[in-house]
This record gives sequence, C-alpha cells and structure tokens, in this order.
Amino acid sequence: MILTMWEVSDNDSETITAITDARIAIIKTATVDSEDDCYDTGDEVTYTFTVYNTGNVTLENVNVSEFHFTGSGTHVSYYICKQQHE
Repeated sequence: MILTMWEVSDNDSETITAITDARIAIIKTATVDSEDDCYDTGDEVTYTFTVYNTGNVTLENVNVSEFHFTGSGTHVSYYICKQQHE
C-alpha cells in the first residue's frame, strides 16, 4: 500500500451580510431632596438618565438631551409621600 500526500487549497470567497440592529434603552430616574417624608413644592429634584445599548452593534458618542422639559412648570396641587412608593 502506497500513501500519497496531496496538498489541498481553497481560494473561494463568500460575502456575508450581517444584520445590524442599533438600539438603545433610556431610563430616567428622579431623586428628591426633601426635608420631610413627602415630596412637595420647593423640593429639589435631580434627574438621571441611564442609557443601555440593547442592540448588536457598538455605539459611540451617544448623547441624551431633553428638550421638552424645562425644569419648571405649574404648581402641583397635591404631594406624594415617600411611604406610598417604598
């Protein structure tokens, strides 16, 4: 029995189109600096935006801007106590 070694090569090319899905999820939270157990007029509110990349591509230079909320508004006629939400 005689064994012969054969050199094998393959020069074919194939193009694969990846399906990209660029998505983000934004969660806005608020922290209230209140002197008592209730949120009422005059309390300072700090808003925080957390941005998550929920897609399958890398995102760079993502900025969040909120244009419709100015930080001021009309008087709130009720208050919310912290115990109701804890």
